[in-house]
Amino acid sequence: MTGTLQSLAGRRTVRQFAKFCIVGAGSTVIDFGVFALLDRVAHLPDHLLALLAGHPAWHALAERIHAGILLAAALSFTLAVTNGYYWNRRWTFSGGAGANGSRQYAQFVLVNIIGLLLNLAIIAVAVHLFASLVGKILAPYVAKVLATGVVVFWNFFANKHWTFRK
Repeated sequence: MTGTLQSLAGRRTVRQFAKFCIVGAGSTVIDFGVFALLDRVAHLPDHLLALLAGHPAWHALAERIHAGILLAAALSFTLAVTNGYYWNRRWTFSGGAGANGSRQYAQFVLVNIIGLLLNLAIIAVAVHLFASLVGKILAPYVAKVLATGVVVFWNFFANKHWTFRK
């Protein structure tokens, strides 16, 4: 068994995935931290609903789709993406560091926008599903954990084979 683990660890893609996950863990801390600050400290969802109070139809829509939660998730995700690009370019896929940085950043952002859309879609559905199981306060966080677990695989393979391709 030890030989099998050493063999796997010696493979380039496995090493890159491990590095990607380490970078991703840091980005996830940023993502969840900013998300929690926007939700629980800045009360962004409540402020958004207050801004829409004079427009009943928009207020009802924003409340129904959890627009404040989705906005907080989008903002925190954007900060995490920039962190991820920097460290993945420098460390995980360092062989691509000599390539055009502007092009790579645009590709990285595009991959992550698709990841964000997947993330938001999963959160939007899962918040409703988990609200009755874990309660309204925890549901967005459980939904975000699920979304993060799915999107990490999309991001790794798309970035490995497109953004940082040699």
